This record gives sequence, structure tokens and C-alpha cells, in this order.
Amino acid sequence: MIEFLRGQVVSKRPGDLVIQVGGIGYRLQIPNSTFERVPDQGEAMVLTYLHVREDALKLFGFATLPEREMFEMLLSVSGIGPGIALAALSGGAIEQLKEMILTEDAQGLRRIKGIGKKTAERIIVELKEAVRRVSAVPSSSASTRLRNLEDAVLGLTALGYPRGVAQEAVRLAADKLGGDARTEDLLREALHNV
Repeated sequence: MIEFLRGQVVSKRPGDLVIQVGGIGYRLQIPNSTFERVPDQGEAMVLTYLHVREDALKLFGFATLPEREMFEMLLSVSGIGPGIALAALSGGAIEQLKEMILTEDAQGLRRIKGIGKKTAERIIVELKEAVRRVSAVPSSSASTRLRNLEDAVLGLTALGYPRGVAQEAVRLAADKLGGDARTEDLLREALHNV
């Protein structure tokens, strides 16, 4: 699976991003939240999800890990395909979507294009516990720290280091720099540990 792409933005439209990596242009379908975060030009990094069907391969891009996790959770629900999952993410903030699931707001879910009454009820039944577990884990600052650590690991793996080596190097860097270190600082320090 393609974990992420880092490269030059070639074109960007709502729902669509083309990013050039190593001379190859990748077209990704993206939610509105990712569209707003990705720069119009220059370098960008997007997390990816490769959806495989008998007749097609589609690549989806996300600016943040929570976006991709919610996309994957939605795909796990019977009757939800990538188009509906993308529409759900594009309809508002992830926190609003989680809130609708936790409060069993089927009416709110039905406002998302492609989701009817039965599908809304299925989303609530199948995802309520998973969303509760994910929402209860990290606080905002803890989430930022985890994201910075993961981004630093991804940066090292992109440079060719094995994931285990990258994780250990980033852990040592975090121990030295402290919990609030930025991704760039973690990566710079971690390079001394590999």
C-alpha cells in the first residue's frame, strides 16, 4: 500500500489533486478539508488510501491522519463506498461527523449526499463504539504530539530507513527534545540517531 506521497502540487481542484513525485503524476481524490490544507503550489505531503476493485484502482488523499482513519471506518460499513465516505468527510469537520454518530443523529447523517435512512442507522450502529474509543484517546495536545512523531517517522521511512529503525530514532529524538518538539526538529535530531 502507498502510505503517503510527498511531492510538487501540479494541480488542485475541489475533490481532485495531482501531485508529482519522482517524475510521476499521481491523481488523488480528496475531501474538501484536504483541499483547504494543501497549498496551491509547491511541496505537499498527503496520506493516501488505495481503493482496489476488479475494474479500477483509485487513490484517495488526506491532509491528516484522523481524516484517513474516518474514511477507513466509513468504508467498513456495509453499503458505504469511497464516494459516499468522501462526501461525508467533505460535508463538514470530522468532529461534527463523530458527534452525529455518537449522539445517534441519523437525520444529520442523512443530509450527506448518498446516505439514506437505513445507511445512516447502519453507520451509527456499526461505528458508535469505534468512534467513542478513538475520540476518548488523545487530547488535542496529545494528538498534535502523536501526529508530529508519526510525521517524523514517515519522513525517515521516505528517506529509505526501515520503519522500526525510524521509530527508534524518533523516540530517542523525542526523549532529548521533549514532548512539544515540532516535526522538523524531531526529524533533524532523529537523523543523528540512524
